[in-house]
Amino acid sequence: MIARLWRGWTSRENADAYERLLRERVLPGLKRLDGYRGGYILRQESNQEGEFVVMNSYREATLLIKNRRPSPITQIRHSR
Repeated sequence: MIARLWRGWTSRENADAYERLLRERVLPGLKRLDGYRGGYILRQESNQEGEFVVMNSYREATLLIKNRRPSPITQIRHSR
């Protein structure tokens, strides 16, 4: 098994929407990939921003490389 970590930040006001996006669109989309085993979303908030760490696991590294594509998260921008 191999794990891939991804980190992202958003304003505190957008943190709930950002988490909803991860749970409702991103993780379900990853479930369609061959060898995907699941993921976890970790969230921490400060006074001004929300930080997210997402850990996704795959059966083996070759599957991660084979399924690599631009992340849908990088295409979504929240204004601060």
